[in-house]
Amino acid sequence: MNARTLGSLSLVLLAILPVAASAQVAGPASSTPSIIVSGSASVSREPDVARVTISIETNADRAADATQENARLAGRVRAAIESLGIPAKSISTEFYNLRYQPRPEPTGTPQLRRPVGAPMNDAIRYGFVVTHGLTVTAKPNRVGTVIDAAIKAGATSVGGVSYDVSDRHAAYLEALRRAVADAASQARAVAAASGVHLGRILYVYAGGERTIAPPVPFAIRSEAAAGPIPTEIAPGAIRIYASVNVTYALAP
Repeated sequence: MNARTLGSLSLVLLAILPVAASAQVAGPASSTPSIIVSGSASVSREPDVARVTISIETNADRAADATQENARLAGRVRAAIESLGIPAKSISTEFYNLRYQPRPEPTGTPQLRRPVGAPMNDAIRYGFVVTHGLTVTAKPNRVGTVIDAAIKAGATSVGGVSYDVSDRHAAYLEALRRAVADAASQARAVAAASGVHLGRILYVYAGGERTIAPPVPFAIRSEAAAGPIPTEIAPGAIRIYASVNVTYALAP
């Protein structure tokens, strides 16, 4: 094959290749008529798991003294909670912090300094401050008892109470099934109103799980009442949400 023939062949290939690449990118020219609908649903479940966050805070002029006192009180709190029949594995450390809080320099009228370890009215601790947070997992009907036992044993604050359901995934699957049914009913209504027929499902997208729990009301203690008043907390139902996007084919 001579040089003229090779040159002609190269020109032919250069003319063909761009056409072939263009045809590959273009793809099919027609598409299936379709409709996209969003379905959502929720299920309600009574909580069967509660988590209580309890804090023990101590302070002293020396870090060692603050940590030792905190360890002593934390041990008392754990023992008090375990005496309620709650296993040790259900009591875990959520956080632990040691910091130094310097006392402010006196300005103006001299003020009496609070002795280390004395009760505080302003909730500010000075010196070395240790905060130990515990999370207690229990049945919802034991929350008030846990709080009372912990405070009596030396806990200084309750950070909060949260509720959950142990069969959360099963509840989400039920909500998901209802969301798909909701999408199907919407699609049928739109198709009937548009004078077309609903075909097969072309695409389904399931959104993530979403849970809404009601706020937890804390009982207010009355200092004037005679005798201790037990803490009572009544949780509401937990609602688990699911959503889907479904694409249906349409036919005349």
